Amino acid sequence: THGLQHVLLQGYTPILQLNEVGNKARAAIALSPSQGLCYYPGSSTEGISLFADCCKPAVTASLTLSYQRPVPPDAELFLEAWPTKVNGRKIEMEGSIRILDRDTRDMTTVVTASALFISPRK
Repeated sequence: THGLQHVLLQGYTPILQLNEVGNKARAAIALSPSQGLCYYPGSSTEGISLFADCCKPAVTASLTLSYQRPVPPDAELFLEAWPTKVNGRKIEMEGSIRILDRDTRDMTTVVTASALFISPRK
């Protein structure tokens, strides 16, 4: 719903950088327990992902997510997504979600993604 999308994307303002294939997007989103995204106590649901603002309108043909560790429900997410190849209407993309590790204070990748999008015929 629009209300849920507004809560999920509150504060989402991507920074776009042009690369050889298209736009690379970077953004930070803060999660909070009040968003109700937790399935297991102490970790966010693993269904949150964004390929945002990196390509022209398209539909998802395939999406592969690799979850590398749980995400605390109050973590600030750092998202990156970028096109890797464009072939006609096909757009291949990759992305990642990182968080600041509370113990080491290093940025840690928690999700990697790859996707194929197809632009509609004109």
